[in-house]
Amino acid sequence: MIKAELLKKKGSVDPDQCGCQSKLRYKLPCIHLLPEGNQPIPLSCVNKRWHLFPEDCPPQESSSTDSDRTKQILAVYAMMDQIYGMLNPEKTTNQEIGYIKDKLTTMLSASKEKQKEKLILPIRLTKNKGRNPSSKRGLVGVEMQAKQERKKAKVEKTLPPKQRWPFLVPSLPISQVSDVYDPSADGHCGFRCLAKAIYGNEDDYQKVKNDMMKVLVDRKDFYWKSKVFGKGKEYDSLTKIISYSGSSAPSEFWFSTLDCGQLAADTYKRPIEIHHKDQALIFLPMIKERYQTFMTTIMLLHASHYYLITLNRCRRHFPTIAF
Repeated sequence: MIKAELLKKKGSVDPDQCGCQSKLRYKLPCIHLLPEGNQPIPLSCVNKRWHLFPEDCPPQESSSTDSDRTKQILAVYAMMDQIYGMLNPEKTTNQEIGYIKDKLTTMLSASKEKQKEKLILPIRLTKNKGRNPSSKRGLVGVEMQAKQERKKAKVEKTLPPKQRWPFLVPSLPISQVSDVYDPSADGHCGFRCLAKAIYGNEDDYQKVKNDMMKVLVDRKDFYWKSKVFGKGKEYDSLTKIISYSGSSAPSEFWFSTLDCGQLAADTYKRPIEIHHKDQALIFLPMIKERYQTFMTTIMLLHASHYYLITLNRCRRHFPTIAF
């Protein structure tokens, strides 16, 4: 609004006598009060109602508009005093005097209300309901990335399994695959898959190794006699794989499909399937006790990395029994 005033022609009107709407209605400096040239507009020219922090501003002198209003009020009071003096107390009753006084008071109040009506509130630029869109904080990089990942995951859920996981092998009922869990690739991925299936948390893979080691030691005589894991170097190699506890396992300590698969089935008394593009095997527990569960734990080996597979309930063919 002040910018619009600068574009007007100033003319030769006294600032105290001009009737500019920006001054009378909005208490903003009009063209007659703005400084000439490129001089800055002093803050004292703008009424406190437009200040962001009015409590920090110095007190302002009353504007010419306020001065005119005060003069009008004083003039009305002077007129009232004059009327009181003209009244003849001998001929005028107290009732008439009170009536005149009330009448003049009503006129004065009406004059004040008219002055207030001239002050129009500024136009509201925001909506009455809801939050102002301009006050919404933008997303930072991490939040934007998380939002894109959630959007991507939502879209992937609508895709068929073969498109979501193109590395699935034909030995699996691909159309019935509901989820593929990808553990950390630190050389312990096979044990992490078992920890996720048994304990619900892949970080418990060391607990899985401890369980398997206990069974391996307790049934050492059985394994030696049945030659399941062989004797000497083969048995010692399996022992080293199970006992390794480093944070990142070299290739010689990775999950062995044949030996670790059979030992895991014996340890947790459940069938375990391991699928590969060239072969698929199911390991049945070599125990006399009752199975803990007949639900098979399904693992997939792809590119030297193990995945945990979850299937829907369905009819399917089981892979070849190991050993």
